[in-house]
Amino acid sequence: MNKIQQSSVSRGQPKAAKKSLSAGARILVFSMLLCINWALSAGLLWWLYDFTDEVRGGHYAPIDALSLVIKMGLLITCLISLVWVLTSWRGRKASVWELWWVVGGETGLLMAFYLSVIMVRRFMWTEARGISNWAMFFGDLNATFISGSEWLIFLLGIIPCVSVVSAILFCIQEHVIRSAHRAT
Repeated sequence: MNKIQQSSVSRGQPKAAKKSLSAGARILVFSMLLCINWALSAGLLWWLYDFTDEVRGGHYAPIDALSLVIKMGLLITCLISLVWVLTSWRGRKASVWELWWVVGGETGLLMAFYLSVIMVRRFMWTEARGISNWAMFFGDLNATFISGSEWLIFLLGIIPCVSVVSAILFCIQEHVIRSAHRAT
């Protein structure tokens, strides 16, 4: 036994205390990796939607462009967190490679579903419902990234890249958690 295990055993602490620390560590790793995912998603949005040129061209103020990619990156990260939580909750004892495929595939499917909901809303829209970004796209954020032909960038660029990033980060999380369990 290592010193930490010896001291907890000698004090008669129940094993549940060890589990709560493990749960806390899991939440910490989960949160840190989601923050990394958020930053990567925002950077990917900036790059694929070419916001540098949009800012240079005067279409957006720098702070407005940054706000848009941060908000959309957060929305993407929230969707990804659903995949991660459901995958963890199901408790599959799969290899990291299998998890990579499952999480990447489920992330891609969820993102495609999100895009299809917005696109169906847009195509079913009529002028009688109002002329606004909310009426047509469920908000300004979606209108920025999915209106016109921008949805193709989302479909062909954002969804595949975000799916791969999601899978990699989830596998890192699983590797860290499994390594910690092996060490105890």
